[in-house]
Formats: sequence, structure tokens, C-alpha cells
Amino acid sequence: LFGRAISAGIAGQAEADRRLARGILSIPRLFGLPVTSSVFLMRSRDDLPSIQGVPVIEDASDYTIEQRFRPRTSMAVSYNYRFTRKHVFMTQRKSALDLDERYNVARLTGTFAWDTRDDPLDTRRGWFHSSGLEYAPAALGSDLRFVKYVLQQFYFRTLGRDVVLASAFRATRSTSFTSSSSAAAPPAILITNTSPAMPRRSSTFLRDA
Repeated sequence: LFGRAISAGIAGQAEADRRLARGILSIPRLFGLPVTSSVFLMRSRDDLPSIQGVPVIEDASDYTIEQRFRPRTSMAVSYNYRFTRKHVFMTQRKSALDLDERYNVARLTGTFAWDTRDDPLDTRRGWFHSSGLEYAPAALGSDLRFVKYVLQQFYFRTLGRDVVLASAFRATRSTSFTSSSSAAAPPAILITNTSPAMPRRSSTFLRDA
């Protein structure tokens, strides 16, 4: 497109209690630099557990702008802005007390990964480390305000010819600045997710689709 390499894709999912559509647009270089810029779009509708026999629906829209680059071959850095808008409601409202909640979650996320494994598909030795910091302030338009940090550390070492020793450590620290009595506080049904890198069986270890 206009002389630039651009990747695009769409995907859909349809189940009895879940409908979802996703789209992605990605550019591998930015002003000649090896920085991958991507835009992710998502729209979903989920059937949640009913309340007193009345069906509950969750509509969600999600928009993410992300950039990724590698300072070294064994390192990867990403940062993104993600905005999620949700609407949870009962399909048959009988009174003003019935569930009908709308709320936004806007966050900035930074992730760093360091990978010295000899083979991501069949690891026998090496380290894998990832750290992710997520910040959702009111200034970004988030009804749920919090800070969350996730650290993961993996170490692999061979013992003899056929034995591989693997160890793992994971730590999470989060702080919420949203008062449960606040009118803007979303219902407890919301689940936030930080996605630092995981040592999955692939050479790409930074983006959690």
C-alpha cells in the first residue's frame, strides 16, 4: 500500500454463548526503523450466567495500538495503548434495579522480554525472562483505575544427555485506585488481563493474541 509492506487479517468465532470478530493491521517498519506498528480491533458478545432466570449479555469493543522492536536478537520490547468498552445488561429488564452497566477500561502497557533459550521449540538450556507493567489512570478515560506488574522467570539446564531441568518463578503485584463505593466503579464481573511474554512453543514470544 503506497509502496509500504502492510499486513492485514480478520478472524471470527461463533459459539453457542460467544460471538467474536477480530481485525489486525500491521506495518513492519516505521520511518525506516525496525519498529513494528500494529492496530488491533475486536468486537464480541458473550452470554453470561443468567440472574433469576433472566439472560445476561456482555457486549465488548476493544481497540489496541501497539509498537514492538528488538534492541538485540535476544531482547524484545513492546508498548501499547488499549481501550476496552463493555456493556453488561439483562435482556428482559423488569425494574430500574436490574443489571445494566456500562464502563471503560483504558490502559498503557509496557513489556520487556529476554530470551537466551537454545531452541524455543525444544528447549534444553537457557533463560527466559519477561516483565509487564500495566497502568490504567482516570486521565486515559478508565473507570477502573489500577497499576499491575507481572514478572516471569524460566531457567532450563541439561542434566546428562536426556534430562532437562526446568524451573519457573512468577510474581504479580497490583494496586487498585478505584473505590468500590464509587458510582463509576464497574461491577465485579470485570476481569483485567495483563499479557507479558510467555515462553510458548514459538519463536515469537511478545504478542498475546
